[in-house]
Amino acid sequence: MDLDRKRGSSFLSAAAVKSPGKEILLELAEHKITSKHEPYFTLLRNGTEIASLKFSINRELTIQGAILRILNGEIKEIQVGQIKGKGTIKSGRALLLEKELQPIEVPGTIVLAGK
Repeated sequence: MDLDRKRGSSFLSAAAVKSPGKEILLELAEHKITSKHEPYFTLLRNGTEIASLKFSINRELTIQGAILRILNGEIKEIQVGQIKGKGTIKSGRALLLEKELQPIEVPGTIVLAGK
């Protein structure tokens, strides 16, 4: 268990002890999720590779305004807020595509199953 997870568990336990039966709304800090992929195309002639075209794809999603609804030390619901994204596609040093998405409001709530 990492330090942040321990800290989060401690917060939930303390919230349950201090205010049993009371609902707590907790806004989370901005979170970024990044990923990198390196796909490629291989050209074959008579079953022999004659060339390869490599790409680099980078993506970043930013989640803002997520809110947890906590009751008795358990997370009951998650409201996501909004998501922004950006990405690039390159081949070698050449930038083929760069795109930034406008913020998207995520409607609804994710309800977590109770015990």
